[in-house]
Amino acid sequence: MIIGATSWVQPGTYYENARILEDVVDLVELLFYTWDKETEGVISNEMQYLRELELKYTVHLPVDNVGNCQRVYSFFKDAEFPVRNFTLHPIPEWEGFIAGKEDVSLENLVSTYPRYPRMTLDIGHAILTGLEPDYFLGAEVEIKEVHLSGVKAEADHQEIVDDKELKYLKIFSRDGLMVILEIFNLKSLMVSKRRVEEWQNRWMKGY
Repeated sequence: MIIGATSWVQPGTYYENARILEDVVDLVELLFYTWDKETEGVISNEMQYLRELELKYTVHLPVDNVGNCQRVYSFFKDAEFPVRNFTLHPIPEWEGFIAGKEDVSLENLVSTYPRYPRMTLDIGHAILTGLEPDYFLGAEVEIKEVHLSGVKAEADHQEIVDDKELKYLKIFSRDGLMVILEIFNLKSLMVSKRRVEEWQNRWMKGY
């Protein structure tokens, strides 16, 4: 597994967060909830510095409309920035946007969870929805990326404190699988990462 974190673990810009995370994880998910001139300006100014960090990157596409998804996707493609995967929510008209894009995967939400040949598996969403792992298994579905966080009191993006999320992860774990800890607090992220690593070591030893 390649363990990563989001570009928001404390207040600051993409680069400010990534610079902190460089010594913590190997992968950063750049978050874009929308796309406007301010956001474009920030990422444009910081892209050179992001390239210089010892990190790999994925991108979470905007969640408001597919027009902004296309703008973000085109921005990174035009810049030839090394994005390992783009994650897309099943928002209206998602089918037309994702068609033919081998580097875009569809994320399951709590409210809607269509299956697609390339998926970003959000384990927290799956637990909250009550989906069994079998839903995502099969030759017709490839898990490109996993989003992992603790689930507590019907809310995800919490610190990981027990094994229920990790047992789910065991089914899909493989060499090179990108696992993003979607926890938006640096201290909680560190605790959760340590727990994932401890679990992985136990699992590798057959415990």
